[in-house]
Amino acid sequence: MDSNLDIKIFTDGLEVIQSGIINLFKNEFFITINGINLVFEFLNDSSENAETHFDGLNEGNNTLRLKIYNMKNALLEGFYNPIRIGTINNREFLINFAAWSLDSEQNIRSVVYNLFLKKADLNG
Repeated sequence: MDSNLDIKIFTDGLEVIQSGIINLFKNEFFITINGINLVFEFLNDSSENAETHFDGLNEGNNTLRLKIYNMKNALLEGFYNPIRIGTINNREFLINFAAWSLDSEQNIRSVVYNLFLKKADLNG
């Protein structure tokens, strides 16, 4: 196979710029892209019947923290519809992610994530 192939993946008008799986042993990880820091932090909401949800927090210095609550299912669960994070090189930057937990008390989980850029407008 030629290692110099230019391969791009598109879905629903979005270009997949990175896709990966990370196995965690702590409650957070971060991705840096073009100087933007995207922090994923997994937390447990102790209220009864708390559903899986997340909050975005702009921490300044080009850092966005996603506080993700109650993602402790042993089966894959997550946010599959792409979530708009911002703009990179005049294109919308989006993510989606899902996770399954092997031990939520010890923060052992696997996370599947995708980073997207909205397909460039070829007419503009």
